[in-house]
Amino acid sequence: MSALLALVARDLRVAARRSAEWAQPPMFYVLASLLFALGAAPRDPALATERLREAHLGRPGDVALREFFERMSPQTPEDRAAWREGRASQATGSARVLLLLEAAHENERAGDEDGALRCAEAAAAGDVSFARVARERAELRTGRVARLADDLFAEAKNTEDPRLRREAFERC
Repeated sequence: MSALLALVARDLRVAARRSAEWAQPPMFYVLASLLFALGAAPRDPALATERLREAHLGRPGDVALREFFERMSPQTPEDRAAWREGRASQATGSARVLLLLEAAHENERAGDEDGALRCAEAAAAGDVSFARVARERAELRTGRVARLADDLFAEAKNTEDPRLRREAFERC
């Protein structure tokens, strides 16, 4: 209650300390941190970001909480790709593919071409066309095109349509 009174009184530092004291069970602490961040965001974005980071650390597998933390954070967290790749190892189906594609994109943005290729290859194992495009892009960026060239030669050899054959040879 003292945390809420301090927040209403706009004393953010006292409210942060009191809410941490009040919410000892982990789930209550995560909820208190999240509610505090929502209340503090307009007045003190840095403090709100810190509380969102704490809430995220309390529930590291919560995708929505992670997304909210990243959007509120003034700097891009360095572990964006690694977090998504780790979370994808626990996910299944389309959620897994989406997390791997996001990890590939984040690795690409960070300049980690090998990491981007690793994530794109894992996503392409799910037989999703967009994942195959991401894998091809990562293969081209890293110079590892042997698999792509073999696939294109096989496609050109096995098709009867001259237009498709020409397109496959042009892509090689």
